[in-house]
Amino acid sequence: MKAERIWKERRGEKIEKMSIYQRLDRSRGLTGHSSTAKYRVLYNRSGTHLVSCIIDNKKSVKEVDSSKIPISGVICDGTIHWFDTNSLDEAMFVSAMLNAPIVDALIKPMQTRGLWGERDIYKKVLELPLLNSTPKTKST
Repeated sequence: MKAERIWKERRGEKIEKMSIYQRLDRSRGLTGHSSTAKYRVLYNRSGTHLVSCIIDNKKSVKEVDSSKIPISGVICDGTIHWFDTNSLDEAMFVSAMLNAPIVDALIKPMQTRGLWGERDIYKKVLELPLLNSTPKTKST
C-alpha cells in the first residue's frame, strides 16, 4: 500500500519498527474511543460559542477498494469533548442544556479572549451550577 511505503521511508529511527497502522493508534488514540453506548453527545472545546450535537453510535460497514471496514461511531480529537449514554432522552437533555443561550452567556466571563473575542471553552461549562447542582430539600 502506498501509505505504508511512504511511512517506512519517512518514519525515522525514533519510531522504531512501528507500522503506519500502529502509529495511527499510538497510545490507543483511536481504539480508546471505542464505546458501546448508543449515543454520543459532542461539544466544542474552543470557539466563541458553545455548541453541541448528538451522534447515533450505530455500526456500519464502508467498502474501500475490495476491503470492508467496520465503522462504529465517531472519533473525537482534542478539540471535542463528549458524553456517552444509552438514553436518547438523556442525550437530548444534555445537548439541549449545552445549546441553551443562557449557558453560553454564563461561560463568557470564564473564557479566555483572543483578537476576535472569546475563544476557549474547555470544561468551563461543567463548572456552572446548572449542570453540577443537586436539588436542595427542605429540612423538617
